[in-house]
Amino acid sequence: AYRTVLAEVEGAVSAHARAELEARGEAGVADAGSAGSGSQDTREDTREADACKVVVVGHSLGGALAALCASRLAHDPDVTRLGANVECVTFGQPRVGDGEWARGVDERTPRLTYTRVVKAGDLFARVPTSGFWLPGGNGGRFEVEYAHAGALVWTSAGDDEVRASARGGEGAPAGFWTDARMANPISVARDHAGYAYFFEKEELKKAWPSRDVLFPR
Repeated sequence: AYRTVLAEVEGAVSAHARAELEARGEAGVADAGSAGSGSQDTREDTREADACKVVVVGHSLGGALAALCASRLAHDPDVTRLGANVECVTFGQPRVGDGEWARGVDERTPRLTYTRVVKAGDLFARVPTSGFWLPGGNGGRFEVEYAHAGALVWTSAGDDEVRASARGGEGAPAGFWTDARMANPISVARDHAGYAYFFEKEELKKAWPSRDVLFPR
Protein backbone atom coordinates (compact mmCIF):
# COMPACT_ATOMS: atom_id res chain seq x y z
CA ALA A 1 0.00 0.00 0.00
CA TYR A 2 2.82 2.40 0.88
CA ARG A 3 4.55 1.73 -2.43
CA THR A 4 1.30 2.56 -4.19
CA VAL A 5 1.03 5.87 -2.35
CA LEU A 6 4.64 6.77 -3.17
CA ALA A 7 4.21 5.77 -6.80
CA GLU A 8 1.05 7.86 -7.17
CA VAL A 9 2.59 10.97 -5.60
CA GLU A 10 5.86 10.68 -7.50
CA GLY A 11 4.01 9.97 -10.73
CA ALA A 12 1.77 13.02 -10.28
CA VAL A 13 4.72 15.35 -9.56
CA SER A 14 6.76 13.95 -12.43
CA ALA A 15 3.81 14.33 -14.80
CA HIS A 16 3.31 17.92 -13.71
CA ALA A 17 7.01 18.64 -14.22
CA ARG A 18 6.91 17.14 -17.70
CA ALA A 19 3.79 19.12 -18.59
CA GLU A 20 5.57 22.29 -17.49
CA LEU A 21 8.60 21.34 -19.57
CA GLU A 22 6.41 20.77 -22.60
CA ALA A 23 4.72 24.12 -22.05
CA ARG A 24 8.15 25.73 -22.06
CA GLY A 25 9.15 23.81 -25.17
CA GLU A 26 11.96 21.97 -23.38
CA ALA A 27 10.74 18.37 -23.20
CA GLY A 28 12.57 15.91 -25.40
CA VAL A 29 14.48 15.96 -28.62
CA ALA A 30 11.38 16.89 -30.58
CA ASP A 31 11.39 20.28 -28.91
CA ALA A 32 15.09 20.92 -29.36
CA GLY A 33 14.60 22.90 -32.56
CA SER A 34 12.09 25.33 -31.14
CA ALA A 35 14.04 25.70 -27.90
CA GLY A 36 17.17 26.38 -29.90
CA SER A 37 15.69 29.43 -31.54
CA GLY A 38 16.76 31.56 -28.56
CA SER A 39 20.18 31.99 -27.08
CA GLN A 40 21.46 29.74 -24.31
CA ASP A 41 21.72 32.71 -21.96
CA THR A 42 18.10 33.64 -22.61
CA ARG A 43 16.92 30.09 -21.90
CA GLU A 44 18.96 29.93 -18.69
CA ASP A 45 17.57 33.29 -17.53
CA THR A 46 14.02 32.14 -18.24
CA ARG A 47 14.57 28.84 -16.42
CA GLU A 48 15.95 30.65 -13.37
CA ALA A 49 13.08 33.13 -13.35
CA ASP A 50 10.51 30.34 -13.65
CA ALA A 51 12.17 28.01 -11.12
CA CYS A 52 9.66 26.19 -8.95
CA LYS A 53 9.81 24.20 -5.74
CA VAL A 54 8.27 20.89 -4.74
CA VAL A 55 7.31 20.80 -1.06
CA VAL A 56 6.64 17.48 0.69
CA VAL A 57 5.35 17.48 4.28
CA GLY A 58 4.30 14.68 6.62
CA HIS A 59 3.75 13.64 10.26
CA SER A 60 4.71 10.30 11.82
CA LEU A 61 4.33 7.54 9.20
CA GLY A 62 3.37 10.26 6.73
CA GLY A 63 6.70 11.90 7.53
CA ALA A 64 8.54 8.68 6.76
CA LEU A 65 6.79 8.44 3.41
CA ALA A 66 7.47 12.13 2.77
CA ALA A 67 11.21 11.62 3.35
CA LEU A 68 11.34 8.69 0.94
CA CYS A 69 9.23 10.51 -1.64
CA ALA A 70 11.27 13.73 -1.47
CA SER A 71 14.61 11.92 -1.71
CA ARG A 72 13.42 10.20 -4.88
CA LEU A 73 11.82 13.28 -6.43
CA ALA A 74 15.08 15.20 -6.00
CA HIS A 75 16.61 12.75 -8.50
CA ASP A 76 13.61 12.53 -10.83
CA PRO A 77 14.76 13.33 -14.41
CA ASP A 78 11.82 15.61 -15.22
CA VAL A 79 11.98 17.46 -11.90
CA THR A 80 15.72 17.92 -12.39
CA ARG A 81 15.34 19.18 -15.97
CA LEU A 82 12.71 21.62 -14.77
CA GLY A 83 15.29 23.05 -12.38
CA ALA A 84 12.99 22.53 -9.42
CA ASN A 85 14.28 22.17 -5.89
CA VAL A 86 12.61 19.80 -3.44
CA GLU A 87 11.92 20.77 0.16
CA CYS A 88 10.86 18.22 2.77
CA VAL A 89 9.68 18.97 6.31
CA THR A 90 8.62 16.16 8.62
CA PHE A 91 7.19 16.12 12.15
CA GLY A 92 7.76 13.19 14.50
CA GLN A 93 9.13 11.06 11.69
CA PRO A 94 10.57 7.59 12.43
CA ARG A 95 13.82 6.51 10.82
CA VAL A 96 13.37 5.05 7.34
CA GLY A 97 16.82 4.08 6.04
CA ASP A 98 20.30 2.94 6.92
CA GLY A 99 23.52 4.93 7.10
CA GLU A 100 24.18 4.66 3.38
CA TRP A 101 20.76 6.07 2.56
CA ALA A 102 21.28 8.91 5.02
CA ARG A 103 24.67 9.78 3.53
CA GLY A 104 23.19 9.71 0.05
CA VAL A 105 20.49 12.18 1.07
CA ASP A 106 22.85 14.50 2.95
CA GLU A 107 25.85 14.38 0.62
CA ARG A 108 24.59 13.47 -2.84
CA THR A 109 21.19 15.16 -3.13
CA PRO A 110 21.94 18.86 -3.63
CA ARG A 111 18.42 19.73 -4.83
CA LEU A 112 16.87 18.58 -1.55
CA THR A 113 16.53 20.57 1.68
CA TYR A 114 15.19 18.23 4.33
CA THR A 115 14.29 19.20 7.89
CA ARG A 116 13.10 16.88 10.64
CA VAL A 117 11.19 18.49 13.50
CA VAL A 118 11.11 16.58 16.78
CA LYS A 119 9.16 17.74 19.82
CA ALA A 120 10.76 17.02 23.21
CA GLY A 121 10.55 13.31 24.05
CA ASP A 122 8.69 12.14 20.95
CA LEU A 123 9.81 8.51 20.97
CA PHE A 124 8.38 7.81 17.53
CA ALA A 125 11.02 10.09 16.02
CA ARG A 126 13.75 7.88 17.50
CA VAL A 127 12.68 4.47 16.21
CA PRO A 128 13.18 1.87 14.75
CA THR A 129 15.98 1.10 17.16
CA SER A 130 19.33 -0.10 15.93
CA GLY A 131 20.16 -1.97 19.12
CA PHE A 132 18.99 -2.30 22.69
CA TRP A 133 16.73 0.54 23.87
CA LEU A 134 17.80 3.65 21.96
CA PRO A 135 21.52 3.68 21.16
CA GLY A 136 22.82 5.60 18.19
CA GLY A 137 24.39 2.51 16.60
CA ASN A 138 23.75 -1.21 16.63
CA GLY A 139 27.19 -2.47 17.62
CA GLY A 140 26.88 -5.30 15.11
CA ARG A 141 23.85 -6.83 16.82
CA PHE A 142 21.53 -6.34 13.86
CA GLU A 143 22.09 -6.37 10.13
CA VAL A 144 20.54 -2.93 9.50
CA GLU A 145 21.70 0.19 11.29
CA TYR A 146 18.85 2.68 11.02
CA ALA A 147 19.86 6.31 10.60
CA HIS A 148 18.21 9.68 10.15
CA ALA A 149 19.10 12.09 7.38
CA GLY A 150 18.46 15.80 7.03
CA ALA A 151 18.72 18.71 9.42
CA LEU A 152 17.15 18.41 12.87
CA VAL A 153 15.19 20.95 14.89
CA TRP A 154 14.51 19.69 18.43
CA THR A 155 12.00 21.72 20.40
CA SER A 156 10.80 21.88 23.99
CA ALA A 157 7.63 20.25 25.30
CA GLY A 158 6.07 23.65 25.85
CA ASP A 159 6.65 24.87 22.28
CA ASP A 160 8.48 27.89 23.64
CA GLU A 161 12.07 27.20 22.63
CA VAL A 162 14.35 25.27 20.30
CA ARG A 163 16.41 22.97 22.49
CA ALA A 164 18.97 22.29 19.76
CA SER A 165 19.43 22.00 16.02
CA ALA A 166 21.82 20.01 13.85
CA ARG A 167 22.79 20.10 10.21
CA GLY A 168 22.50 17.05 8.02
CA GLY A 169 25.18 14.50 8.81
CA GLU A 170 26.05 16.04 12.17
CA GLY A 171 24.25 13.48 14.31
CA ALA A 172 21.89 14.08 17.21
CA PRO A 173 22.68 16.85 19.72
CA ALA A 174 23.61 16.10 23.32
CA GLY A 175 20.69 14.84 25.36
CA PHE A 176 18.55 13.84 22.39
CA TRP A 177 18.79 10.11 23.13
CA THR A 178 18.38 10.47 26.90
CA ASP A 179 15.36 12.77 27.20
CA ALA A 180 13.50 11.62 30.34
CA ARG A 181 10.11 12.22 28.69
CA MET A 182 10.71 9.15 26.51
CA ALA A 183 10.20 6.93 29.57
CA ASN A 184 6.67 8.21 30.19
CA PRO A 185 4.05 6.86 27.74
CA ILE A 186 1.74 9.80 28.41
CA SER A 187 4.49 12.32 27.65
CA VAL A 188 5.44 10.39 24.51
CA ALA A 189 1.84 10.43 23.27
CA ARG A 190 1.44 14.14 24.02
CA ASP A 191 4.69 15.05 22.31
CA HIS A 192 3.95 12.95 19.24
CA ALA A 193 0.46 14.40 18.88
CA GLY A 194 1.51 17.92 19.80
CA TYR A 195 2.56 19.32 16.45
CA ALA A 196 -0.88 20.57 15.38
CA TYR A 197 -0.58 23.93 17.17
CA PHE A 198 3.17 24.09 16.83
CA PHE A 199 3.69 27.70 15.79
CA GLU A 200 1.05 29.42 17.91
CA LYS A 201 3.70 30.71 20.34
CA GLU A 202 5.77 33.63 19.17
CA GLU A 203 8.71 32.40 21.25
CA LEU A 204 9.13 29.35 19.03
CA LYS A 205 8.88 31.38 15.84
CA LYS A 206 11.59 33.74 17.05
CA ALA A 207 13.85 30.89 18.16
CA TRP A 208 13.53 28.90 14.95
CA PRO A 209 16.94 28.48 13.24
CA SER A 210 17.37 30.18 9.89
CA ARG A 211 17.89 28.36 6.63
CA ASP A 212 21.51 29.50 6.60
CA VAL A 213 22.08 27.82 9.97
CA LEU A 214 20.52 24.52 8.91
CA PHE A 215 21.75 24.51 5.32
CA PRO A 216 24.96 26.55 5.04
CA ARG A 217 26.23 27.08 1.52
